[in-house]
Amino acid sequence: MKRAYQALWLVAFIVVAGSANRSAIAAPANWRCYTYLPSSTDPAFQALSRLARDIESATDGAVHITCNVGGSLPIKSSTIPTAIRDNVLQFGLTDSGSYTGFVPIAGLLSLPGLYQNDAALERGIALLRPTLDKQFAAKNVKLLGVAYYPPQVLWSTQKLTSLADLKGQKIRVTTAEQAEFAKRAGAVPVSIDTPEVPAALQRGIVSAVLTSSSGGGRLWHDLLKSNLRVGANYVAVIFTANLQNFEKLPPATQQKVAALSDKAATDLTQLLRNNEASLTAGFQKEGMTVTPGSDADARSITSMMRPYWSDWAKSRGPEAEAQLQQLRSALGE
Repeated sequence: MKRAYQALWLVAFIVVAGSANRSAIAAPANWRCYTYLPSSTDPAFQALSRLARDIESATDGAVHITCNVGGSLPIKSSTIPTAIRDNVLQFGLTDSGSYTGFVPIAGLLSLPGLYQNDAALERGIALLRPTLDKQFAAKNVKLLGVAYYPPQVLWSTQKLTSLADLKGQKIRVTTAEQAEFAKRAGAVPVSIDTPEVPAALQRGIVSAVLTSSSGGGRLWHDLLKSNLRVGANYVAVIFTANLQNFEKLPPATQQKVAALSDKAATDLTQLLRNNEASLTAGFQKEGMTVTPGSDADARSITSMMRPYWSDWAKSRGPEAEAQLQQLRSALGE
């Protein structure tokens, strides 16, 4: 009888241990995701949420991502990359105002006047991607995808029909590179996180912003009176994950997360591009003064900013200088 009881206890132990082991294997990776986008109705945030759902579905629930809009967590959007590095967050969509302070060489993606069109930026992204992958990984962050907004054009609560009208205005910028453009154009740059821009416009802390219609224009057009369609630079946005958490996933799962993120970046870029013209036309119909940009304005920005590119790279070291030289050669600059 005693041996029978011992056998039963042994069987029970094996069953419980096996169940616990299966539970541990089946337990999903629960990732908290954050972004600079302050509205759940923003198409870019919806794209982020869709990516989270696609990842969960493709991995059979092995990776569950909860997305939070900008301002809903006590984390400033400018510190999202640091929070991902430190595993406070595990996933995110960040803009250049966040990641260029974290990985300075990434500022090459947003140098004013360097990229004349989308095709030029695409070449720049392809050339820089290996370096960016390496430098983000060195800081425990996995770079998963690069998307970008249409050119960052000029908007104001005041008259703004030429570059000359920008002089003296306080303009919201997101990066040191945009700040340098503002200074050289005679404006006063002010750095403000995306969720705080409406209040800054309402209070007169700034009168102007640099953004696209499908970006901040969608959010703030009712606070702005004029739009000069002159592109100072591009803003690339990136999908990233905590590297240690990413590497804990099985290789096949890693591949699915990476592939879906890369596709989401491509789709988001196209969505933003497709929306730009219709949104701009809608703002004009509502009464906004929209002034087309001229080739002369574009050449003026490039001419004004060209000396800065070399100074920028020199201040960031030999690798930045080498990468800028490769970029300029590839772009004919």
